[in-house]
Amino acid sequence: MAPVPCVSFTTTMRNSNKSQKPLIKRKLAQHNRAVAATQGARSGGGCALNKQVRVRDVSVEVATSSLVVSLDVDVSLVDPASNRVVNRDVEHLTKKIPLKITEHTNVELLVEDVIRKYGNFFSSQHTVVLRRLLETLKTGVLSCPTTSSGHGHTMRRRESNHDVINVPSQSASMNDLSSYLTKLYGTPEEKHQASLAILELARDSDNLVQLLHSSDVSLLSALGRVMREDSAKSIDLVTSVVYIFYCFSLYPRFHSDLVQSKIGDSCFTAMETEAKRKTVFLQDLKKLQQEVQMSSAEIAPERRQQLARDSKHFQALQKKQEALFTVCLHVLLNMAEDPAIEERMTKRGVVSILLGFLDTNDAELLAVVLTFLKQLSIFCENKNAMLTMGVAEKLILVLNNSNESIVSLALRLLYNLSFDAGTQEKMVALGYIPKLANFLSNGSYQLTTIHLLYHLSIHPNHKEMFSSVTLQVLTQMVLSDPNPQVNSSLIALLLNLCISSRNAHVLCGGTNIGLLVSRAQKTGDPMVVKLLRTLAVSAPEQFVGAIHPLVEMMVKLLPPHSTTTNLEMLIDLISVILCVDLNNMDWSTLGEKFNLFGCLTSVLQQFSVDAKTNEQILCMLMSLVQLCTSSNTSGVESIVRCGLPQLFVSLLADFHENTTLVSHALECVCAFMLHTPTRLAILSHEDFPNLCMQFTSYPNERINALCSNILDYLMEHDPEWEKKIREYKFRVHNNQWLEAISRAHETGGEQGWEVDDTTAFALDNNADFDNLPLSASASSFRPGGDPAPQSSYSSTPRRAPKPKPSLQPTAPTPTRIVQTTTPGTNRTAAILASPKAPTLRPSATQPATDPRHIQRPQSARPQTANKGAKSSVPTRQTQAPPKDQRKP
Repeated sequence: MAPVPCVSFTTTMRNSNKSQKPLIKRKLAQHNRAVAATQGARSGGGCALNKQVRVRDVSVEVATSSLVVSLDVDVSLVDPASNRVVNRDVEHLTKKIPLKITEHTNVELLVEDVIRKYGNFFSSQHTVVLRRLLETLKTGVLSCPTTSSGHGHTMRRRESNHDVINVPSQSASMNDLSSYLTKLYGTPEEKHQASLAILELARDSDNLVQLLHSSDVSLLSALGRVMREDSAKSIDLVTSVVYIFYCFSLYPRFHSDLVQSKIGDSCFTAMETEAKRKTVFLQDLKKLQQEVQMSSAEIAPERRQQLARDSKHFQALQKKQEALFTVCLHVLLNMAEDPAIEERMTKRGVVSILLGFLDTNDAELLAVVLTFLKQLSIFCENKNAMLTMGVAEKLILVLNNSNESIVSLALRLLYNLSFDAGTQEKMVALGYIPKLANFLSNGSYQLTTIHLLYHLSIHPNHKEMFSSVTLQVLTQMVLSDPNPQVNSSLIALLLNLCISSRNAHVLCGGTNIGLLVSRAQKTGDPMVVKLLRTLAVSAPEQFVGAIHPLVEMMVKLLPPHSTTTNLEMLIDLISVILCVDLNNMDWSTLGEKFNLFGCLTSVLQQFSVDAKTNEQILCMLMSLVQLCTSSNTSGVESIVRCGLPQLFVSLLADFHENTTLVSHALECVCAFMLHTPTRLAILSHEDFPNLCMQFTSYPNERINALCSNILDYLMEHDPEWEKKIREYKFRVHNNQWLEAISRAHETGGEQGWEVDDTTAFALDNNADFDNLPLSASASSFRPGGDPAPQSSYSSTPRRAPKPKPSLQPTAPTPTRIVQTTTPGTNRTAAILASPKAPTLRPSATQPATDPRHIQRPQSARPQTANKGAKSSVPTRQTQAPPKDQRKP
């Protein structure tokens, strides 16, 4: 295993392995400080003893599962009169904090516990660093290979007392090392005895450096030679030699020596040799079985006895091979901490070798194989190679293992592989979802299983493959979670699944909605509220009975009930309420019980100060007001009493630069116009109609349509405003008409111009100006009859920019009236035009048949003639209007 990186609280990293003072020196320093303090007190100086503890460095130790804290203890004797330091001493101490780390350890709670117990040198500012360190420690502890019973760690230090395999031990001494090296050149029995003696010495970590450098002959080179020469002769000898390599590989400082002696290559060679021997042995057994079946009755008993002996021999050989494979893979796993060495192993084919061991029944071998595969699966090339070789098909069988450690390692390997979309498809096709759902009830695998199911639920086609039982189990896990905040991974999985309408209705079954709302109300968990929001989109009918607690939760988040507003949770709660059909809801009761509309009024005023920052929450609040107004008439009186209609008129002027907010505000105003009390409250603001008239020229079609509807409604219900609005509509359309004529004259040339019938009716005194489209502009005129795009405020190139909407009433524009007489009729069209608009008189030199003439219906088309030319059509005359027709 790689050494855990040390993270320091200070900016500059300091070495945590500095030698600290011996115990006797620390005791002596304490005695000297006590004497100095006593003498100062006797002399009447009243010296004070100050002690400051500073954390210099903190690291983790995986082997002992503990935090190692390096401290600076600054002890000083200070004279209060002169504020002078009489004596000062700084000690460098190291404190080891043992921790109990398991797979179910909650790092956040562990950090809080450490800060609470060791608050004399830890504080809340160390929370982030401690969290990172404890997560690293947990990963290191859990990634260490374990025994078949799931206890113990890899022998990173001698104190762990953990053996990878059972190897016979014998007495050995460092004084006899030279004789052991000499025996490595003897017979196979002598080599085996010498290797066992050296192994006994290597098990003590204090002897490793001496073993490596105490002889002229390199120990690793000599052992490597023995392994290459006798790998095919004695499997016991090779196993003991590789175990010596394992003792060295536990410490990264010896990895370079192992690489130099080509120990990794020797391990690969030993495994390949034993794999070939196993293959040949299996082939021989298969042939012998066929001979037994085909032999006669006289020869069959002898063949059966031989088959039984060979089978027993093969089982013994297989057990020894599994021990050799286990220790070889441990050596390679420890050396693979170096990415360069790991890459070389990958090229050597370590992935295919490891996948070949997944069908073994040996727990130790299977544990190291899964650990090695998990480490290799981080890289894309290795992950693709595993998938190609069918790792998913083999791991689903490993999940049936009765050993919890093996299943846990298999689930972690699957989690690493499940980030790939192709792997997710294959896992779903192989039936992993029901298999993994069975592990949700087991606390040892619960968190990893949730992560895996989350990845499998990402694809839309996989969401409905989760059974109803699995959905109910997940819901009960949320409801029974003892922590105030539900695990975010569990909520994320449920949010993924609730996108499907079928899953949402299953989750809403029974009393689940009421229980979820109660939990959200009790704990204030924003993740549960987010889950309710997702459920309300697919199954809104299930939330009708839960509106009262939801409104209560929402009001408690609004000022003045809450000083710090959780905007995200507030938006989620409003979204849930907006999804539900509330036509029969008694808003008056809700408003009086929770002061709903009073809170909405105050929060709208508060958030409107910074409308750009609070745009989303303002839109949600205005949508809620619109829902309360338009659903029924129960809350209308409460809305009027709180002054919401007048507030929205003010908000329209404040939001004039924000299209989204103006649109939402106008929708609320449209809802207010439906009821008499709110309509009268709106009209009590004398500038409201003028404001709506100004918004009719706003550069947004939706806003233009809303304003037109409001003005039409005013015309139907208020005779006083009907005349003003008709006049305003007439003036707007006539200005657009005159601008089009002006542009047509300015373009000149050979290209003619014409106007469509929608705009041409302005010359007819019977035109219906009530239905006039206020959003139409001069771009509806098409020069030369060519098609033109849809008109809008922003697309008019020659029009001056419109002033921003204001609550101040606008003065009427001075007008002049142009009378046009049409043959055969006495009708006159009065055109209210701007003073700067051009006169509707074509040039006198223009021929009557000029294509640039306006093409209108005969009843409303003025025509002109050339000089001297006779025409039966009278020309247009402009004259001053009678006094009774002039506008004030």
